[in-house]
Amino acid sequence: MYLAAHQPSVRRLPIASAMAGLLGLIFASVAAAQGTTVMVSNNASVGAILTDANGMTLYTHASDDYTSNCYEACATNWPPLLVTDDPIAPDGLAGELATTTRTDGNMQVIYNDQPLYRFTRDTQRGQAGGVGINAFGGLWSAATASMDSTVKSAPVAPTTDYSYDYPDY
Repeated sequence: MYLAAHQPSVRRLPIASAMAGLLGLIFASVAAAQGTTVMVSNNASVGAILTDANGMTLYTHASDDYTSNCYEACATNWPPLLVTDDPIAPDGLAGELATTTRTDGNMQVIYNDQPLYRFTRDTQRGQAGGVGINAFGGLWSAATASMDSTVKSAPVAPTTDYSYDYPDY
């Protein structure tokens, strides 16, 4: 049970479609410049996944809900997607992109209430080597464009063998 003082600070973003054309171009340019864009990309093994502005796969962790439980060694291997301003969603993203404040004070991007991370062993665009890894107290899954906050994305076999034994924290 969490005390009220420990509840995360979540900022929700309104999704307005009325001005999507012009504002979409402006927001995409600003987001690309700031590196905060979350995009949807197709992965042959996983399907429609969320990626960062550089095309790197974004992940969710089974032990998270609204707030991150990934710090220290976990965050070294699975860096959180951090921003300094509101993240900007691509046109047509069905879910809700928002932020939560981590215990270290940084703002982390969340999608449908799930904090987003990168995987340090993904070194090229489109890799999804972190999918299905059970580490740091839970299973890692690619953040899918269709995931909702009540259903964790289904794991699939990793696309790359990293042969690293992650300690169970």
